[in-house]
Amino acid sequence: NKSSLIRVGGGENFDKVYRAVIAANEEEGYKYHVVGGAAGTVSPMGWSWQGGLGGTTGGRLYGFGVDQVVQLEMVLPNGVHVKFGPTEWEDASAE
Repeated sequence: NKSSLIRVGGGENFDKVYRAVIAANEEEGYKYHVVGGAAGTVSPMGWSWQGGLGGTTGGRLYGFGVDQVVQLEMVLPNGVHVKFGPTEWEDASAE
């Protein structure tokens, strides 16, 4: 089994995420689960940074929402585009 990742933009909500995972599950055999907010209108960004308490059954099994974040990508106030994960900081401006 390989881990699967979903890239979610800051302005998106869980409805888009849930629909994408449902489509993938219908195509590939129901092997993916999203740990997310209980309502589709919840933003993954806000939900994650407020702890991401499990609104779905996966929260108890897979941990809090913030535990699911693999990488962040953002533009800092000084205009520098960066990516960072649990162990590294990368200047993404050169990409």
